[in-house]
Amino acid sequence: GRNEIIRRITDILAGAQNPTKPVSQILVECLSLAHDVDDAELADLCQGEFEGWCVGSENEIQRKGLSYRLIDVYICLGNFAIDLDVAQARFRDEDALFDYFRSDQDFKYQRFFLDMPVASLERRTAKTNSSKGFAVYRFQINANHLLKNAKPTDIKFVAYAKSDSVNRLLESIRQRLIKCLIRSYRITKDSRCLGNVRTVDEP
Repeated sequence: GRNEIIRRITDILAGAQNPTKPVSQILVECLSLAHDVDDAELADLCQGEFEGWCVGSENEIQRKGLSYRLIDVYICLGNFAIDLDVAQARFRDEDALFDYFRSDQDFKYQRFFLDMPVASLERRTAKTNSSKGFAVYRFQINANHLLKNAKPTDIKFVAYAKSDSVNRLLESIRQRLIKCLIRSYRITKDSRCLGNVRTVDEP
């Protein structure tokens, strides 16, 4: 009944606000709830985060409300990759390295849509937390993300993001789920209140 649904929502909300609980676990609970209460918006969000998002344009990112998955990256336009061990010896910290990226013409700043599933993001976070050296997030971007009419297999560029980028993204996903849960709680609670209204015939 409604009381059971409300209890489930509050339990999931309590877990979601625990920073040590993995987002992937919260997604499992939210997806189950979404199916039980027929919440299409929550179900779509969970499915996209589980499977990874597939978007074709910036307009689609905005239309689907996925701008929280945009991260700051610096893309190396030259045919080389930074050796992070050497970079650690040369630069005192991550901020100094990214100052270099900003000032060097071989690097291009871009807001990049990180489409990978939550499980992959959490694995990346675990790797970062166990790293003893520079934990800069380094990955490859297909040329078609940068060059018009380029085929995905033509060229790949190396991109760099700060080590806390994935943590901040996971926190954004957590907050998005909390927002959906609060909305679902209010809808369920309001429907219960409406169900308690009794009409009385006028004398």
